Amino acid sequence: MKNLFLTGKRHVGKTTLIREVISSWKGPVGGFMVERRRYPDGAFAFDIVDIMTFERAPIASSYDGNCWLAQPGGFDSVGVRSIVGALANATLIVMDELGFFELEAKRFQEAVFDALSGKVPVLGVLKADLNPFISAVKERPDVLLIEVTRANREEIRRDLRRWVELWGVWSVRMGSEKGRMV
Repeated sequence: MKNLFLTGKRHVGKTTLIREVISSWKGPVGGFMVERRRYPDGAFAFDIVDIMTFERAPIASSYDGNCWLAQPGGFDSVGVRSIVGALANATLIVMDELGFFELEAKRFQEAVFDALSGKVPVLGVLKADLNPFISAVKERPDVLLIEVTRANREEIRRDLRRWVELWGVWSVRMGSEKGRMV
């Protein structure tokens, strides 16, 4: 299983775990991360940032932090280029994170599915939202989804270290630990 996605509630450490994997990966890392910005006037925005080139583009904005306006053009430009560049030049593709802002970004969605079908391992974060795009990612037989909680975060950290060291050697336990790497 080469495609691994973390999911879970906000602020449980999913992105922190991803950053730790990036820092310990022994080859070039590509893909994208999403960063939140706050403007002096109180408005908020999310940008997609290409890990290899640092190119960025807005993907959503809000004046109050509650009602968001998606900007699919950022996904279909910087997002697509980050994935295509990673497929050509990286040994790990990061997708932090996939959610609902990209529902109208069809080129981006195609690039995500191309990466998941490719040979380069993908490590990402999936929002817990239910929508057709997220469901299509979750339902792929080549995707392992791991829920991160405050209670299991250290165990997941150890599992991710093993994944980095021994990528490709996987087994999945059944029962209450289903989905946990061994």
